Amino acid sequence: MSLIEWVTQSTFTEITALMVLATVIGFIGLLMKQPLIVSFIAVGLIAGPSVLDIVHSKEQITLLSELGLDFSPETIKHWNQLGLDTQYGDVTDAEFITELPLRHAQWIVSTIPYHHTGISSEDTRKTIVQLTRVAGFSGKIATVSHSKTETEELKILGIDLVFEPFQDAADRASELLLDGMDIQLSEQK
Repeated sequence: MSLIEWVTQSTFTEITALMVLATVIGFIGLLMKQPLIVSFIAVGLIAGPSVLDIVHSKEQITLLSELGLDFSPETIKHWNQLGLDTQYGDVTDAEFITELPLRHAQWIVSTIPYHHTGISSEDTRKTIVQLTRVAGFSGKIATVSHSKTETEELKILGIDLVFEPFQDAADRASELLLDGMDIQLSEQK
């Protein structure tokens, strides 16, 4: 099974692949000091029909997001132009979170990584869990992590699904290599 066939086998794997891709591209963009919109465009190009062909239609895009939140006016404008309901908001603001329609949501997916910002830093991912639970959200939460230690802490906190983009990509690459070796070995026999 090719990578594309594996990714497109179900909506869950498509969304998972998009999240991992978005996180990796976003991280690379940060390292290259690029505006966030550049990373969004790169993910769109890679996931779209011209490269990986994961996302085909507006219906699939709509499935991924009922409501998007961001603090970048440029990003909000971009997603709204694509027809996705995106609003300005600070996910660490308790009052803002209580106003969101979370009671009927099944998932909250956060791609906000933890940024070590100095002596007193707050992990936004943990704040999201606390505030959404207080606001009545009873669904599942997915987020990203860049280390095993963070992943364990997030799971203890009650996060249902933790993506480790670099580890997940390495694991999948290993699987593909092993699958490729099996094919080559069986052809030689």
